[in-house]
Formats: sequence, C-alpha cells, structure tokens
Amino acid sequence: QKINFQNNSMLQTIGKFAFYESSITSITIPSSTTRICCSAFSDCRKLESCVIPSNSELRIIEEYAFAYTHLINFTIPLHLTEISKSTFDHSGIQPIEIPENSELKTIEDCAFSESPIQKFVVPHHLTKIGRSAFSCCRKLESCVIPSNSELRTIGTQSFLNSKIETFS
Repeated sequence: QKINFQNNSMLQTIGKFAFYESSITSITIPSSTTRICCSAFSDCRKLESCVIPSNSELRIIEEYAFAYTHLINFTIPLHLTEISKSTFDHSGIQPIEIPENSELKTIEDCAFSESPIQKFVVPHHLTKIGRSAFSCCRKLESCVIPSNSELRTIGTQSFLNSKIETFS
C-alpha cells in the first residue's frame, strides 16, 4: 500500500500512532508537514520508502516515529532540527542523507540504534549526539566530523557495539 497526498495538501501534523502496525509500503510526506508525532509509523514492517520533498517544512520527528520499520533510506529535510529518541531504532535505514546546509541540531538517545548504517557525516549545526544514538549499529565503520562542526556533546555509549574504525 502506498500513501500519497495531493500536491496542494495542507497537512501539518501526522499524529501519534497514525499508521502504527499498518501494512503500508511507502509514503510521500506533504511539504506542508512540520511534525511527525510519536510512533506515527512504528512497527510498519513493510514500510521501505518515505519520500520527503526538498521544499519540506518538517522540523521535528518525534520518538519511535519510524522504529521497527524496513525503511531503507531517508533524506533528512533541510529544516529538521531534532531527531527524537529511538526515531529510527531497529529500522532498515542504511544511508542517512543530510543536506550540507542542514539545520539539524540534536540527535537524541537511541535515535539510530540497531540499524545497518555504515557511515555517518555530522552536519555542521549538530550540537548533540545523544546516549546510545548509534549503539549496536554493527555495520557502522565511519563517523566524519567536519572542521567547522558545532558538535559539543557525544553521549554515553553513543557508538557502543559498532564497528567504528574511523572517527575523524
């Protein structure tokens, strides 16, 4: 099942548990959406694709929003400022695509834990990587921190049980 909204959709919020445990396989988030609430797509075991347009106004993705999905790739929208606790926990997410001029400031606890990510590039404005954010990411080998990084905090056990080989 694919969920597509009209191009002129004014949808601002996808509420708590909106599609929880549903059988959707893909969704296109309207550009007007500013918030995806707690567990909105959690446990959608067939969800592989979430398309977010480049002109998206999405600012916050709440806890567990995409946890326990088979989401393969995900592009962080430009205006997203926070990835909440366990947002992509146990998901299939591999590449995390983050625009160079991203406004992302915070990655909360366990945000990507137990996912098959292989590389993470810290966006310039990111100030915090929360506790266990990338724990048990057993394919994660590289974390790149640019010279102009604003990163101030790497939480306890952030990269626990990962295969991190390069941290530069």
